[in-house]
Amino acid sequence: MNLNRIGTLSLPFLMLFMYYSNAQQNASGSIKTLYEIEDHVYLFQGGGTWALNSIILEGKDTLTLIDTHFSDENNLALIQQLKDTFPNKKVGTIVISHPHADHFMGVKLFKDAFGEIEVISIEGERNHMKQTAKILYNAYQEVSPNQLVKLHEIVYPNKQMGKDFTIHFSDRVAQFELVDQNESWKSLIMYLPDTHLIYLGDLYWGGLTLDIEGFGASLILWEKELRNIMDRKTGKIIPGHGVGLPSRDTILTFLDDILSFINTSKAFIEQGMQREDYITSDFHKEIIFFGGREMNLSQAYDEIKTAIENEKN
Repeated sequence: MNLNRIGTLSLPFLMLFMYYSNAQQNASGSIKTLYEIEDHVYLFQGGGTWALNSIILEGKDTLTLIDTHFSDENNLALIQQLKDTFPNKKVGTIVISHPHADHFMGVKLFKDAFGEIEVISIEGERNHMKQTAKILYNAYQEVSPNQLVKLHEIVYPNKQMGKDFTIHFSDRVAQFELVDQNESWKSLIMYLPDTHLIYLGDLYWGGLTLDIEGFGASLILWEKELRNIMDRKTGKIIPGHGVGLPSRDTILTFLDDILSFINTSKAFIEQGMQREDYITSDFHKEIIFFGGREMNLSQAYDEIKTAIENEKN
């Protein structure tokens, strides 16, 4: 790494970290349309502050939903559009990609609308799901004035998977792969081997969240695991949040910028920079972290410093 360049970051790097905040602000309430992006594969990109994405796989008799939405408005809009689009089919399975409540808050509403549903999540993550539900419930109340889901009514998974699995729909197959990218939470990605479509969940949404009241994330593992995923051939790429579909080049640039941030941080820390100076340094002054600047930078500093110490041992 060229140490003469420490202290500066590329404009694309800064813009990528700003993307998520801007995407949330620009996702208007009108963006709630279910549309087919491939044969028997539908995408619903919700509007409003959280701007989540849901994928629907159309089977012969039933539908499979990957991730619900956070707000009542988006969940009810998706439910109605599913009923209008597939009047003779119900949602039979919901797959929760990871244990953050914004991706499963709507399960109760789907169960109310369609009856009993198989709800699949990652094995061992139930307690974490309950923790994030408590943490995010105030935010849910802000985006859902009618509060159709009470905290004690949240529906949690009835089936847990500890390994990769597949779901067949129509004449196609979806592969769900378990990714252990963070120290405190795991994630499922979906991959369609015939067209190489991939759903990344919160492995990519244009920014970084390292720690929100114990959510936790490993910056180093995040970059490593996402890069491993992107080593494969990819078609359409669907993120967990945001409007539109990022290109492969966008994801790869994002990964390079994460690595640049890690290496720049490492160089500063090896030169003796302390946490307080790291947090107030100018090299990341334009970066927008989701969930709190000081908290995220403090987490990054501690992780990278620990990695440096481990390398010496």
